Amino acid sequence: MLELLDETSLRDFVEEAREHVVTLNRDLLELEERGATADPELVNSVFRAIHSVKGLSGMLGLDSINKLSHVMEDALVAVRQGQVTTSGALAEALFESLDLLSEMVEAAARGDTAERDLDSVAARLSAAVAQAKQPEGSEAGDPASGRHAQEDPGDFTSYTARGMRVFRVGLSLKRDFTSSKKKMLDAVEAFGRAGEIISVTPKDVEKRLRSRKKLKILKADLVVATTLSEDGLRGELGAGTPEIKELARPATVQEEPVRPTTDAEKKTDRQTSKGPAGAPAAGAAQAIRVDVEKLDNILALVGELVIVRSRYNHVAGQALREVADVTGASRQVMSLQSELNEVESSMSRTLNELQDAVMKARLVPLGSVFGKFRRAVRDLALRAGKQVRFESYGDETELDKKVIDQIGDPLMHLVRNAVDHGIEPPDERKRRGKATGGVVTLSCRQEGDRVVIEVADDGRGLDRQRIVEKALELGMLTQEKATEITDREIQDLISAPGFSTSREVTAVSGRGVGMDVVNSVLADLKGTLEVESSFGEGTTFRIRLPLTMAIVDALLVSVGNESYAIAVSSVREILEVDESAIHRVGVRECFETGHRVVPLLRLEWSLGEGAAHSQSHSRSGRNGTQITVIVDSGDEEVGLAVDRVIGQQEIVIKALSKRF
Repeated sequence: MLELLDETSLRDFVEEAREHVVTLNRDLLELEERGATADPELVNSVFRAIHSVKGLSGMLGLDSINKLSHVMEDALVAVRQGQVTTSGALAEALFESLDLLSEMVEAAARGDTAERDLDSVAARLSAAVAQAKQPEGSEAGDPASGRHAQEDPGDFTSYTARGMRVFRVGLSLKRDFTSSKKKMLDAVEAFGRAGEIISVTPKDVEKRLRSRKKLKILKADLVVATTLSEDGLRGELGAGTPEIKELARPATVQEEPVRPTTDAEKKTDRQTSKGPAGAPAAGAAQAIRVDVEKLDNILALVGELVIVRSRYNHVAGQALREVADVTGASRQVMSLQSELNEVESSMSRTLNELQDAVMKARLVPLGSVFGKFRRAVRDLALRAGKQVRFESYGDETELDKKVIDQIGDPLMHLVRNAVDHGIEPPDERKRRGKATGGVVTLSCRQEGDRVVIEVADDGRGLDRQRIVEKALELGMLTQEKATEITDREIQDLISAPGFSTSREVTAVSGRGVGMDVVNSVLADLKGTLEVESSFGEGTTFRIRLPLTMAIVDALLVSVGNESYAIAVSSVREILEVDESAIHRVGVRECFETGHRVVPLLRLEWSLGEGAAHSQSHSRSGRNGTQITVIVDSGDEEVGLAVDRVIGQQEIVIKALSKRF
């Protein structure tokens, strides 16, 4: 059925299906954790997500995805009916099926819509449901099909016990939907979202509605369990006059007396539902999907505007100075200067607002990345025979989409290390007086124009002795240096390519690649990594990232005849240091300020300006002082010796072409 597909529809499906996969991963994990105490709404959320994937894939003719989601939906019927809990073999089967579903969605994104044999998946899910069934749930009918054999109210106690009503809904394609198959299909799916569709007659009604054959007459009977009233159920339909009959209700439900609505109330209701003229109804979706490439293009144009503004300011200032030199500071020149300043101020304000709006449109909550780590921790812990609880905080913190896309792999490496290297097996934790279950925490917070992400565990902590022994074995450390190694050097060692303290290579770790990947990506993102560890208590990896990488505030400085930009986020202090307070320690210079010693780096030498500017540091400040900009470099500070501080300005960061 590939003729039904077009590029736009497929792209929209993939984006929405990915969101549903994220939801399914999150909610299935919570269902597994809560077991029999799970909230029915959580079960409904899982059911709605898989039902939506089934409906969307069916309309596009993605038969394998449609079949897999249908099989998963059938398995979840028993969960909705309270016959089984999502644990053990059933949880494993559902997660394996979800992984396959995710894989098939990504294959569809690449244009691969080939059909797959899913019989083994269906058999595994069916067997898992049968194994997990509770004895008292066997009277509820066939959980694999989700259909009840009878309509007697006694059959619906599993629903009424949860405060749900059961209705029979009769739909007619011609009467209720003016022969529109799509409208009738939308209604069937709306009933599924409003509650639980217990049975559908005929069973193939959805298939017939999705088929390309023309239909003029089609009738369907649905048995629906929902918390809505009859009027609320009719409201889900949105049109037509379906035949609705109540089959069962909770014993505590009381009907509210029906009072005729006055004309004034009807008028008020209409006005409330419509809102102001031309305004969308309350609760209407106010979000649209925008391709990231389009946002990138808009941001690039904003960047060009920033450059044009800077050039305008420079040219206008230079022109005014030249006119003033020729004519003197006349009233006309001063008036022109005032008008130009006003125009520049208005332009800057508007451009800043435009820039902020575009930057905010690119921000994505970190929760979109955090979700997959809960599942990863669960799977890794099961494989390793460990008990690990995953906690996350700050999921709502937002980062630039580009940063989000790149930070996923480094975080996954750190989380894997926490489970594999950090958390001890239950018996070892018990011997150390710890709880048998460990905790891996992923948290995020914003500090100024940076985001701080921490991956922490309450496990073994870094074994410095083992790290030093391995470094000596690999020739990365001398015996003399090993006796006075610093925390920073320990971090450098564990981050080195090929370095690993694991005694065996596993599917998760042992090859010394993970930390190298983390540092490589962070270098591209202009981020930093810090490590804090206490042996026997745990380890924290702290990542600091810029909020955005497109337009940044910079401090402009000059060295010799050149100007340089330093990210304002890295600047800690600007001061004049007396030359007599600068001392040489070995091959490096340093100075003391605020009860701390800061190394000094003379940019004229480091950047190749030394030959032409050998005396710059002796005359850069006043009265024998050196202008110094203190910046942070990871967990260290460095003083940069410069000739002059020009001022602050926004700069646009653009990648060099491949030839560089």
